[in-house]
Amino acid sequence: MRLLTIHCHSECRRATGCVGTAIVLVLLAYPGVSASEVLKWSRLSDIPDARGFAGPFAGVSRGALVVAGGANFPDAMPWEGGTKVWHDAIFVLDAPEAGWRTAGRLPRPLGYGVSVTTERGIVCIGGSDAQRHYADCFRLEVV
Repeated sequence: MRLLTIHCHSECRRATGCVGTAIVLVLLAYPGVSASEVLKWSRLSDIPDARGFAGPFAGVSRGALVVAGGANFPDAMPWEGGTKVWHDAIFVLDAPEAGWRTAGRLPRPLGYGVSVTTERGIVCIGGSDAQRHYADCFRLEVV
């Protein structure tokens, strides 16, 4: 049984325009209303890594929160001589009260890209690893 699929589509080229549109719509949606009046915050379970991840791809697919890739300093912080490590794990949180599950791996360790939630999954654009920056585009979808 597949838990998560990764797709590469032409919609990725259109997604960069969608990002700008989404930002404008969010800013226009609630004029004169503060974020505390619109957003309701609650704590979710911790992602299954002691340090967490900087720059992961994240979004919602079929009602589940998906967090993929990112980077951290697993052995020591940078000011202590630690080395940054990029990750490829994909984690899924099916419900706010649920625990995280591992649902697959990215094609390579990758972080610091852009992710956009769409009706067909999470479009992930760009990113980098220790060697280079990527212009790749793919879609994550919980199936």
